[in-house]
Amino acid sequence: MIASGALGPSLAGFLPRQRWYEGTSEPRTVTVVRQRVLRREWPALVDLIVDADGAEYQLLLGLRPPTERPDLLRGHDDQVLYELSTD
Repeated sequence: MIASGALGPSLAGFLPRQRWYEGTSEPRTVTVVRQRVLRREWPALVDLIVDADGAEYQLLLGLRPPTERPDLLRGHDDQVLYELSTD
C-alpha cells in the first residue's frame, strides 16, 4: 500500500490542474480514504478515493518502475505525480 503521507502533497498540487476539480485553489489537506490494488504486476494500477478539503475524488493511479518512461508520458512530465521507492 502507498502511504497517504507520501501522496498527499503531490496530489494537492495535481488536483487543481484537473478540469473536474471543484476547488479554485490547492486543497489544504488531501487524505487517502481508500486504496485498492487493481493490478500488482508492473505496470501496476491502484484505485484511490481521496478526500480534498471535504470533497471526495476517485483517481486511478498507474505505477511503473522509475527507469521505465513510456512514450505516452513524453512531454507530459506534469502527469508524473511522485517518485517513491517501493517493492
